Amino acid sequence: MSPERPETLRKTPSSDGIAGPRVVENSVLQSSLQTFTPQVSSPALYPIIPEELWHSVAQNIPSKSDLSALSRACRSLRFIAQSFLFLRADISDSSTLCAFTRTIQDDGLAHRKYGHGSLARRVKELRVIFDPQCFPDDVDRADAVTSLEFLLRHCSQLRVLSLPEWTTPLSDVIGLSMPCRLTALAYQSDIERLHVWGAVTLPPLILPKLISFTGDLCTALSVLPGGHVLDLQLVGCVDVEEMAASLQAISKTSLSSLSLRPSSDCPQQYLPVIRRFFPQLCHLTISRFPREFLRLVLSNKERFPQWSKLRTLYLYCEHDPYTPSFDETPAAASLLGRNPSLQSVHIRAALPFELCLSHI
Repeated sequence: MSPERPETLRKTPSSDGIAGPRVVENSVLQSSLQTFTPQVSSPALYPIIPEELWHSVAQNIPSKSDLSALSRACRSLRFIAQSFLFLRADISDSSTLCAFTRTIQDDGLAHRKYGHGSLARRVKELRVIFDPQCFPDDVDRADAVTSLEFLLRHCSQLRVLSLPEWTTPLSDVIGLSMPCRLTALAYQSDIERLHVWGAVTLPPLILPKLISFTGDLCTALSVLPGGHVLDLQLVGCVDVEEMAASLQAISKTSLSSLSLRPSSDCPQQYLPVIRRFFPQLCHLTISRFPREFLRLVLSNKERFPQWSKLRTLYLYCEHDPYTPSFDETPAAASLLGRNPSLQSVHIRAALPFELCLSHI
């Protein structure tokens, strides 16, 4: 029969009657371990650290994998980490688009069932930037269009939105007969920056807080009237006469930044038009700018129009390996010296296929 287990800390006598080593009762040891074992998931471990500090920590984590690991650390940090993990979604293929949509859908079901925070409300920037040729079959095309429409309807707090060309009605010319119904933009009353590839006519004032637009000139004409757009970036070559007529149509807007790529090689023709219809312009970017005009400026044969409000000027010249090299520094210094309002002039050479993307 085994001896009775001790209840307290005592000395165990040896065979010769001398006190042996101290023995710790198992029940006492177990209770001590339970008392001092930390609870990792308990919010009580962080009683003196305010939530704003955790937001600051998560904001300075650049890696999405690290943010994902932080969101799985404990329940208290999940909401904070996910706020930055889903802040910006850059989608480059159809499978990623569908997977991201399923994540938002599953979270929405959990939100209705358990009352968790909705991930859809945390997405502030959505950029869908992949070519329609990457669709392997028609099924993926239909899934991508459906997924994008779902995101536009449920991610209701977007600030930045970039839509690819296959979302517009004119995408039928590339064989995609399922354009995304952009009427879902009516759910996006907080969008501030919109980038649309392709031509599409949007309802007037559908985006009341829009301040920056990048896209086709036809789409811009439907967005600008009655709005508060300050930054306009036109995609594609613009005919001089068409550009002049378009500028007249949108001359009532108070643009402060304009980027365009004229199809004409005559700055003497379109620069006065821009200055006339946009006198409040502060930043101007022109792609496909002819170097010959800069040489004429250096030789005092041409002058850049005086602009009282213009502060920053970007000129992208087409790089031609068959023409003699041209030093842009004297031309930039000449433009700065003859236009007192200018604070900075940037003249850069770009390859032809880069000209349409250099200022976007």
